[in-house]
Amino acid sequence: MLGKWGWFRAVALAWPVAYGLALALSASAFEETGRLVLLRTLRHRRPSLSIPVAYAFGHAGVEAMLVVGPAAVVAGDQASSLVVVERLSALAAHVGFSVLVYVTVMRGRPLPFLAALLLHADIDALAIPMQLGVLSAVGGRDHRPPARQPSL
Repeated sequence: MLGKWGWFRAVALAWPVAYGLALALSASAFEETGRLVLLRTLRHRRPSLSIPVAYAFGHAGVEAMLVVGPAAVVAGDQASSLVVVERLSALAAHVGFSVLVYVTVMRGRPLPFLAALLLHADIDALAIPMQLGVLSAVGGRDHRPPARQPSL
């Protein structure tokens, strides 16, 4: 939807790193705030680490089905092992973020929430060099020629 707005596309093409950072920060803010709202809603139940862990497994599972699943089918067998590694890493990150947010809810201190927010944005920002063709998914520099940027 945003790609249909000319100014938004112009910003993405003119400043791809700033654009990527803005997307990483917004995704982090929305996902971690969602965790905070849900875990605050559930805080009156008996305290248990199983609550944030179950939430993380659900979040990672839905994300895998809706976002990564269709892409993995298109990519084929060659990329399937990379997808498995990426999804397991994402699952571990989601568990960590959920536990940090749960600690914030249970102790009433904002520092763990802020840590989850920044760590999440950092991990999402790792996609920027891959999108720019600086790094490949396998590691090292991407030796493909850079994609031509469409003119505005």
